[in-house]
Amino acid sequence: MADQKSSVVEETFRFGPFALFRGSRVLIREGQKVRIGGRALDILIALVEKSGEVVSKEDLITTAWPHTFVDESNLRVHIAALRKLLGEGFGGDPSLVNVAGRGYLFTPAVDRSLVAEMPPPALASAPAAPDKVHRLIGRDEIVQSIAAQVGRHRLITIAGPGGVGKTSVALAASALVEERSRPHCFVDLASISSPDLLPSAIAGALDVAVLTRDPVSNLVAFLADKSLLLVLDNCEHLVDAVAALVELLMPRVPGIAFLLTSREPLRANAELVVRLQPLEVPGADVVLDAASAVGYPAIRLFVERATSSSDSFEFGDGEVASVAEICRRLDGLPLAIELIAARVDLFGIRALATDLSARLMLGARGERGAQPRQQSIRAALDWSHNLLSPVEKLIFRRLSVFRGLFSLESAVEVIADAAVTTDEVLDAMDILTAKSLVGTDTGGARLLYRLLHVTRIYGGEKLTESAETELMARRHARHFRDLLTTAEAQWETLTRQQWLDVHGYVIEDVRAALDWAFGASGDLEIGAQLITASLPFGFQLSLMDEFKVRAERALTLLDTGHSAVSRLRLITALIQFALGSAVDEATLQALFDRFDSLSVDVSETKFKIEPLLARAIYLIERGENDAALDEVVRIGHSAREAADPLGVLATERIEAQAQFFVGNFPQARATAERVIRHPARTIPLLYSSTTVDRQITMRIIIARALWIEGHVDQGIDLMAQTMDMAYRDGPLPITFALAMGACPIALWSGDRVAAQRYTDELLTYSRRYTLERWERLGEGFAATLDRIDTPPRNDHGLGLSIAEPVSELHRMQLATIDAHYLNDALAAQAEQGLCGWCNSEILRLCGERALQRGGAGARETAQRYFESAIAAATKQGALSWQLRATISLAMLWQGQHRAAAAGAVLKATLARFSEGFGTTDLMRARALLDQLEP
Repeated sequence: MADQKSSVVEETFRFGPFALFRGSRVLIREGQKVRIGGRALDILIALVEKSGEVVSKEDLITTAWPHTFVDESNLRVHIAALRKLLGEGFGGDPSLVNVAGRGYLFTPAVDRSLVAEMPPPALASAPAAPDKVHRLIGRDEIVQSIAAQVGRHRLITIAGPGGVGKTSVALAASALVEERSRPHCFVDLASISSPDLLPSAIAGALDVAVLTRDPVSNLVAFLADKSLLLVLDNCEHLVDAVAALVELLMPRVPGIAFLLTSREPLRANAELVVRLQPLEVPGADVVLDAASAVGYPAIRLFVERATSSSDSFEFGDGEVASVAEICRRLDGLPLAIELIAARVDLFGIRALATDLSARLMLGARGERGAQPRQQSIRAALDWSHNLLSPVEKLIFRRLSVFRGLFSLESAVEVIADAAVTTDEVLDAMDILTAKSLVGTDTGGARLLYRLLHVTRIYGGEKLTESAETELMARRHARHFRDLLTTAEAQWETLTRQQWLDVHGYVIEDVRAALDWAFGASGDLEIGAQLITASLPFGFQLSLMDEFKVRAERALTLLDTGHSAVSRLRLITALIQFALGSAVDEATLQALFDRFDSLSVDVSETKFKIEPLLARAIYLIERGENDAALDEVVRIGHSAREAADPLGVLATERIEAQAQFFVGNFPQARATAERVIRHPARTIPLLYSSTTVDRQITMRIIIARALWIEGHVDQGIDLMAQTMDMAYRDGPLPITFALAMGACPIALWSGDRVAAQRYTDELLTYSRRYTLERWERLGEGFAATLDRIDTPPRNDHGLGLSIAEPVSELHRMQLATIDAHYLNDALAAQAEQGLCGWCNSEILRLCGERALQRGGAGARETAQRYFESAIAAATKQGALSWQLRATISLAMLWQGQHRAAAAGAVLKATLARFSEGFGTTDLMRARALLDQLEP
């Protein structure tokens, strides 16, 4: 038997202070053994053997990982470790040089010889430690959480769709674990095609020699006394085998923790599943500048990658909208964002945002060294799609017909047929969700599903290949037509917010269904039913501009052969859209003429109530208040004759407004209170698709009436409560309440702080939701706040800087707070008693204007106006207007040395007030009275 201590003749490489014994795989530095991992040693040997020559990265990877596919990042980690171990070259130059595009070069001179020495015994290999190529963005919190969980959970699976960054997060978390407690070993299972090869692949990554036919026993023997984090990447295609192996190993290797990445969980015992979500992106309605935009991880990732790939790319405020749109369309998927950001230099940022085609999204190529499934989004999705059964593939591609969130019931209704049963759809939804091809949304009133945008595009391609696109589009449109019909019926049983919570999610699919129905291969009959049923969504979701265009197009395409009711409802919607904008009167009158012509073909009163009430509102806007009230009374009579109590309720809602604008304040309050107390939860959409909740509109009427009647504090308090209700409702109610209640009452009261705040809010909401009519009124309020103490600048009332109000109602409202808005036409109306609710105040302004103009008889003319204003206010019970007119008269008399008479009339009016003493009018009156009664 040979002496075990005898010398061993083997090939040795010497370079600087190092000696490398090839056969025994030992590295010596100045007589001391150097601890080096097995793969690092393989790489070093390959480089040293070809010292002075470039060794390709591919050859080095094949040498160190002969049976396992690994990412190039693994090689870079070991090269970095070797550089650290070897230090600087022995002549001052680097020991290892990266030759761009070719590989690595070992630079020190090497002395190769056969020697007979006793090398130190070989060391056990250190575990492989892959590295991430790029800095992680937006993942710090989840990386920290996973690293902390490793100490409490031995089996953690990071699950999520392809391209979401599971591997990068796992690498970052494992590196953090290694810093804190235990080393890790990374194993990429992507290239392992057979479950039988799984144990051997893990053993190979650990440098465990498999000496028996049972590699698991070798793994157990090696790991039994180790403390290690084993990272298994890309487990989805071996999920059952991985689950079985991990469950087998865990009780036998107590020091080993497992961190896995997979597109679906293992469903193993004691598994903690961490669902990795896409990066956060800003909503479409969020206004950002460049500095705040990079606070969103998706945008920050895009900017960093675009900057690194293009020297010309600069991210400023002008690029924010385009980058945000790209990130939204890519659903915040890191891989997709990186791939598209790298194309900025080829296409330009704005072109990418406006024309982000399916080919570009799915086919953009990644870095040359990336794994095949990460070279493009299409490759990543192909990987997942190939793991599906034929039935699952069919259901997946059919699901691509959905554009937004959808319910399980909708999926079954649209997809199930003779080719696939309901049970198969239900089972597949669970499987596709588990595999991260379908996402879930649990933030609303019910569980909903969605496909990521790029996943849906991929599924749509598969649907086209199957020749089922037309079939699915028709089913989809019919389904959402029926769903909208149900939603309209449920409006009467739910609050507005409840209704939006239950049904609002369908808007994206409604859009898609409308696009198909009115498209080249669509169905106009389905389209007619869809558009009429969808219009309430346009109003309630503040999408007026979009649905106005859709309604106009639909009305153009629907001829006399289609339902008269559908066309009538489209005209009604267009009337409502026009009333909400700054449309010219000719356009609006033309719509009413079309309604009158078509309504003769519709016998049912219920389809005519809304447009008739809209005409009454139009008359109020024109300042024809008496005509408006007459119109409403006629409509109410028709509703009562038709025994339609909800039609009567809808009519009384407008009647309360008409009564107010006529100047019948007690009647307006009484009607409004009756409408508020009505037991119906809501007014049917058929009667008022645009309606702001009647609880808000009626309180605005009451608050305005109370203020004008002299119950000033009550009016202010009620309006504050009403704003609280509006803030809990939505953009349209908020805008309406600000424009018609909060702003004017604050301005009437002289509360500059509240008026400024409310006006700023009004402009913000009206501009964000393109409510031009209310924006113009808000601009009038804003201009008034700028010049509230400035008298009219010329004899004609309006200054050149005054924007023309969109209606007579708005002119009247603005005139009550700013005399600049008084013109001759409005003065003439007031002299005829046609300004209704503000007739007294307009007459007073006429008197003030007469004084300002001066000339012969100016004071007599002014006094006549002031006395007429007081008489009109007294008749209406408009105590606040009466006080203003009395102040004007008292000041006139004061200048005529009639202080006693002035004081008497002012004192009598002031005595009728029991509140509001902190408002500008009452403080002004009190100060004037003190002057008149020294």
